[in-house]
Amino acid sequence: MENTLTNFSDYLINKDKTRKTVSSYLTDVKSILKVIYDKFYEVIDDIEDITEEMVKEPAKDVFEKSNYSPCTLKRRKHGWNAFCKFLGKHELKITRKINTTAYFRKNIISTDNVLEMIDHCEKLFKNASTADKKILYARQVIALNLGLNEGLRVSEYKNLKFSDIEEGMISIVNSKHNNSRQVILTSETIKAMMKIKKLLDTKGIFQKENGKFISERTFQRWIKATAKEVAIAPKLAKTHGLRHRFAYNYLIVNKSDIHTLASILGHKSIETTRIYLNLTDQEIKKRMEQASISARRNL
Repeated sequence: MENTLTNFSDYLINKDKTRKTVSSYLTDVKSILKVIYDKFYEVIDDIEDITEEMVKEPAKDVFEKSNYSPCTLKRRKHGWNAFCKFLGKHELKITRKINTTAYFRKNIISTDNVLEMIDHCEKLFKNASTADKKILYARQVIALNLGLNEGLRVSEYKNLKFSDIEEGMISIVNSKHNNSRQVILTSETIKAMMKIKKLLDTKGIFQKENGKFISERTFQRWIKATAKEVAIAPKLAKTHGLRHRFAYNYLIVNKSDIHTLASILGHKSIETTRIYLNLTDQEIKKRMEQASISARRNL
């Protein structure tokens, strides 16, 4: 089995999957295979012995009896189905539909919550007694803005340098799907960046004195700590949640312009972007009044 999984890993890498995706898919496939092997160990000598019937019960356990979020379940489904495609055993694929819409509606952070965190960090920046503290809080403000205003992934901006900014735009080269795109920076984000520029000796906005860049985990710790300080539910405090909020706000203002949004977000498939279209009329009406950060800032 290990040789098969190693070959599957190489297959995913050749398909331009990120290291994080490869690792997640391998973990998901191993967990499903363990359930199958534990139940049918008497009749299974090799992966090739697995049948469609053997997959049904483990799939039911994973997708109906677990407490995983719909997003995690969707990833597990993609991982297993990619493995089946690699094996050439398409009959083993999981076809169960996973509805992530309700989960997103319930667990996405609001614009007001993000603005509250930004205001909190700006106050801390203003009252900070040392340059190091000012740099810390300024970086947090920039990160919150890049997520909410530009919809960027942490992996896309964590290595950002001031020299990368040209005429209010940045070029994202090493994004999730290894494609490149131009991203326009809003005035709010540029203003936040200018606050920190004169305080830094490094070329990178999130670069430490030793030359290394701040890790993605650190960004996640920042947002959770800030959320706690302003009494926002921890489950809403996720860096990727800022990207989701940006996408929802964009569609509310731009009336379902999904193709442009897909381009802005750097989605490889338009299907990935469609999740943001599933809003009820009541939600749209409610959010239209708080649609964009720019409107709330009276820019």
